[in-house]
Amino acid sequence: MKKCIVCLDGSKPSLRALDRALEEASRGADVLAVTVVEALTFFDASRTDYAATFSAAMREPNKILDEARELAAQQDLPLRTLAQPGRPAETLARLARQENADEIIVGSRGKDEVEHLLLGSVSTRLVQIAPCTVVVVRQEEGARAPAPPPPPPAAPPPESSPRVPPSVCSTSRACCPAKTR
Repeated sequence: MKKCIVCLDGSKPSLRALDRALEEASRGADVLAVTVVEALTFFDASRTDYAATFSAAMREPNKILDEARELAAQQDLPLRTLAQPGRPAETLARLARQENADEIIVGSRGKDEVEHLLLGSVSTRLVQIAPCTVVVVRQEEGARAPAPPPPPPAAPPPESSPRVPPSVCSTSRACCPAKTR
């Protein structure tokens, strides 16, 4: 039986990844939906109650997983879910090893564009470290990724090679068109 892990963060691309994972489940695959909660989310120096901090940090991930379970149930498909603390790419790679997964399915872009700019994308990192195939699901069909910025203006073409004045050149090569043969 094929084993798949799908990473969910609530973004549109991750929901498309869930659709892809549920297609696999409809073919008999064992699918584990995972939401990774950045470890720093748990740290809040203003709170002294760890349980309240943990509960607050897990509210959104649990909501995302509840919605995934509901979508799978609507299609009468099995779906296991798990919320894990950690760095997303590393956590998914570790889970893939533990689960002996055949495939990790991720969206092409997550929610945190600032993090992407600073650290790079989860999908890029995952492709580098995963012990199995990584399927990166693109954004909606028909939609195109934003066009890359235009290239910088081209440098002007170099001037033709400098000509040696005929009075200095002792050859009759083509480098001295003014010189007659």
